[in-house]
Amino acid sequence: MGAKFKGKSGCSAPSEIYDDPADLKAISDQIEQIIVADFRMSKAALGAIEIFVDPGANGPNTLMDFLGRHSFGKVIDRRKMAAGFAIPGNYAVPDIVSSRGALGKSEHYEIKGNSARARGEGLAQVVQFAKLNHDFDLLYFPGDEYDPIASRFFNRIETGMYSVEIELKWFRDSPGLILHELCYKLKFKDPKMEATKFMIALVLAFLFARMLKNPGGLTAPGFT
Repeated sequence: MGAKFKGKSGCSAPSEIYDDPADLKAISDQIEQIIVADFRMSKAALGAIEIFVDPGANGPNTLMDFLGRHSFGKVIDRRKMAAGFAIPGNYAVPDIVSSRGALGKSEHYEIKGNSARARGEGLAQVVQFAKLNHDFDLLYFPGDEYDPIASRFFNRIETGMYSVEIELKWFRDSPGLILHELCYKLKFKDPKMEATKFMIALVLAFLFARMLKNPGGLTAPGFT
């Protein structure tokens, strides 16, 4: 596990903390599950007939099944839509799509880490799904009802070497785009411990992973 913490406090996207692709995917998947669960409990999910969540694998076909069930009198040309998905950068599978029927406002959201690159990718994917809507005369709009603003999954750890506050935050950056970041405040109890900053960074990366898996029972990993 690699870590790229830049100081004693700050917020970073997971991609700026975890170097290993397997670690990054595992952390990102856990964060998405947390955000999806929060979305399901929010006012943005009220009245939804069904909520689509990107399965990761076989996303286009699963999305087409969902859209076919919720096209409200329209018949979707699956062959044409599949051909559109086969064109790189043409269509995108959102992380969340809510269907509220013909009389409600159905929405779609992308979930990304709060980095410039991920934000750009997320905005592009919002536009790509909007293009799919336009091409097939569907009514799913970039989401603006889900707007989380509070910090979540806060934990404070005290050891003989340091104290650290860690938390997961997420927020709506723009219609249809939710960004998330991992935040920390680190305090060394002995100035001599500054030499071990890299080791502490690795500990923080480990603690973030533990927090996301078990937010109610986080303990320091053996550094007391």
